[in-house]
Amino acid sequence: MILFGLVAISWGQDQAAQWMQAGNTAYGEKNYDQAITDYQSVLQGNPNYWQAYQGLGNCYAAKGQYNDALTNYQKALDLNPNNPPVASSVQTLRAKVEISVPSPPALDQAASNTNRLSLPSADKVELDFMAGGNLIIGAINPLTNANNVDGETVPFAGGYSIGGGGGVGVYFPLGHNFLIGASAAFYALKADYSYSISGFGASAAVSELFNQSNIEILASAKYRFDQNGSHPYLLGGVGFAQLSMSGAITAVGTEEGVPTESIGVPLPSYSLLCPMVQAGFGVQFPAGNNMDFFVEGKFGFIFIRSTTQTVTYLGETGPYTTPASTFIEFPVDAGLNFNL
Repeated sequence: MILFGLVAISWGQDQAAQWMQAGNTAYGEKNYDQAITDYQSVLQGNPNYWQAYQGLGNCYAAKGQYNDALTNYQKALDLNPNNPPVASSVQTLRAKVEISVPSPPALDQAASNTNRLSLPSADKVELDFMAGGNLIIGAINPLTNANNVDGETVPFAGGYSIGGGGGVGVYFPLGHNFLIGASAAFYALKADYSYSISGFGASAAVSELFNQSNIEILASAKYRFDQNGSHPYLLGGVGFAQLSMSGAITAVGTEEGVPTESIGVPLPSYSLLCPMVQAGFGVQFPAGNNMDFFVEGKFGFIFIRSTTQTVTYLGETGPYTTPASTFIEFPVDAGLNFNL
């Protein structure tokens, strides 16, 4: 019986060595799935074969399954603490993933799929700092699209604003992929609204140039998709935009084809608090320990209510009414995301 036991032990060790060699060969050929199967066969015969755990760690790291890699490296280190390469791998992977209690090594591919890389910040508060540009288009001039003065109607005219700025956001996790929070952004823009008016043999080319600033405060949400490496996400929010505007108007007139005088007058400055909604898409990229770089593009609607002002326009003074309108904005921002 003793002799039979010794023969069985020797046979088991030979089988483990053969499986180990097969796993190493498959790993060298980058056939990671086959190597995982071979290393798992080693462990079925000898659960304390630390080299097999190290081989599994190498395979999972090469496949980008960092949770599984860290689990198996840790098991190899527990069985053989004097292993500097494995200890270094454990330190490197801990900077990428967070595992409070290492799970047992995966015994098959189906089990490993349940433990893929999760989002590094799935359980942390996120703080975003961003900077970028913004393009705003409007169908109706927000300043002096007047109703009429002395029976003369000023035409509605569209235009655009373009500029840059930045902002900050804070988000709190409600689950593995979903976060809610708030964001604030400021943009300084230059706007241009130009049009022409004519009648009774005379015409004028009108150019309205003004400065615009937007302060946008939103209740926001993110939904982020699990994916190794980069993390795409959707975002949206509702809130308010404080629009401040001031500028000047220049009108160059012609009468019966002959140029007349050029008139330049300031336009009244004013500020409006407007409701708004926003949605967009972004992508995060790892940029260091607890830090990501992100780029996001958004579109939003700013709803401007009707206003009436008494202004002097082309020499006439009267009540000018700007009808309710909508600005459509297209901000593109980039920045850093910190996991607190």
